[in-house]
Amino acid sequence: MRSTAIFTFLALMWLSCTEPAPEAETATVPAIAHPAPEGNLFIIGGGKRTPTLMKAFTDLAGTDEGYALVFAQSSAEPDTSFRYISEELAAHTDLPVIRVKNADGRQALIDSVSAAKLIFITGGDQNRFLRDVHPDVSGAIRDAYFRGATVGGTSAGAALMSGVMITGDQREELLYESTYSRLTHGNGVYARGLGLTDSLIIDQHFVVRSRYNRLISALADTEYPAAAGIDESTALVITPGYVTVAG
Repeated sequence: MRSTAIFTFLALMWLSCTEPAPEAETATVPAIAHPAPEGNLFIIGGGKRTPTLMKAFTDLAGTDEGYALVFAQSSAEPDTSFRYISEELAAHTDLPVIRVKNADGRQALIDSVSAAKLIFITGGDQNRFLRDVHPDVSGAIRDAYFRGATVGGTSAGAALMSGVMITGDQREELLYESTYSRLTHGNGVYARGLGLTDSLIIDQHFVVRSRYNRLISALADTEYPAAAGIDESTALVITPGYVTVAG
């Protein structure tokens, strides 16, 4: 593993850098209990996706039947994002690669997502994904994963996978920062993610954007027991009973 491909697993921490914010202002999002999933997660920290990395993702699905779905709703340029991802997937799998569009009939879309063998969520803005994708469709992604689908995502698509999602916003900074300049209890702003993992908070571009403060703050502000900081061109791979690294 390259020296820049660093995974940092953090045990539960409470910050004592400052006085805690009042209870009503502290963004605490509890973990969600789920049955044991049968699927796989391939969580990429952003950056360049090498052919080796994408082959590892498609090999994880282990199937030549069914189809792959791509959610490009996080991206400000969804057409471009889909084109790149579809080309990368097509180089390593014979599964038809289909783009999920919001205009699709909701029930038909839910059925299609629930039955997918491979699902990929592009980078961009995880908050945009939550705004544009109906909660029922997000629920269908969870259903597919727990029934055995392989779900991958990069950058924003990685942040979405936890039950607690780091939005990137801060209570004490009006302007967006790529990381937090200080450790302050209750500063982070969180949203409900897809809940594909209920034991890890996930952050991405971890070393490149020096997001140590951001991830430690997320642990302090929530009830989650651990976190994973994933660097670029690297993936955290979660399969039933195993956690490994690719890239």
